[in-house]
Amino acid sequence: MASLLTMPDDDEAIALEEYTVGWLCALPLEMAAAKGMLERIHPDLSQQDP
Repeated sequence: MASLLTMPDDDEAIALEEYTVGWLCALPLEMAAAKGMLERIHPDLSQQDP
């Protein structure tokens, strides 16, 4: 399962403008459930507004 938590090395970085959906979780339990639904987790984006 560890391979699902990071992007493979051969993938290119995705630009902020390419994302169309965000997922907010207020509770750690919600975050755990959300991560379980994902195929992979992308690196954090910068905190700057577009």
